[in-house]
Amino acid sequence: MKQLKGKIYWVSDTFEYIGKGVNNSKDIYLHYAARISNIVIDDAMIKFDVEPHNVEGGSYSYIVNLLNTHENRFKGDIKDGETNELNGNVTCELFQNSKKYMIQGLWHEEHNDFENIFSFWAVIEK
Repeated sequence: MKQLKGKIYWVSDTFEYIGKGVNNSKDIYLHYAARISNIVIDDAMIKFDVEPHNVEGGSYSYIVNLLNTHENRFKGDIKDGETNELNGNVTCELFQNSKKYMIQGLWHEEHNDFENIFSFWAVIEK
């Protein structure tokens, strides 16, 4: 079985509104990217690991587990890649052609003193 590889991209907040999230930067649309690995995509689920990446001086990694809720729509949990603690949730939609998968949706992280909402997309080579 071929090992899938890909990359995930986040944009701060969502494209539906401006200013609800916490943002200390002059750039109201913060954006990040990271590699993803250990990818499994089938009709029932999507799983992948977001590899460690640096954001504003900190290193972050995630474990993402999504279940199919209806046709090509998925929902699930984000866990911290280091501690395995629940970090938030994802809702998304899966698209594909003969060469790639694309996952697009909302990434919602919940922390004790703040929360982050991102629009995200991931592109995965078949």
